[in-house]
Amino acid sequence: MNIHDAQRPQGPARDAQIDLTRPNREAIAKAIEAQPERKAASQRDATQEKSGLQDKLELSSASRMLLERADSGTATESEKHAARLAELKQRHAEGRLNTPERVERAAEKLLAGE
Repeated sequence: MNIHDAQRPQGPARDAQIDLTRPNREAIAKAIEAQPERKAASQRDATQEKSGLQDKLELSSASRMLLERADSGTATESEKHAARLAELKQRHAEGRLNTPERVERAAEKLLAGE
């Protein structure tokens, strides 16, 4: 008695084979079919570049103003950061950076969740 034979399907289902490569073959066929479309799109892009047609980006006056404000703010922030960094380096060199008062204040802030 063979237990495995009892579980196998009988009839035409038994003879059916599973085609594991079918999805791959179908994907390859679709890629090959799409290749001429990609070539045509690439040629259209090349033609547009040759004819001088290119994408343009135009900013509104409000967006220009925001951009200028952001640029000027960045410079100011980096200057403030550089000044604070220089001050902290100087305090560290003088031994005034990690005073007991500052350490205690930092510990209190950490414990308070600030």
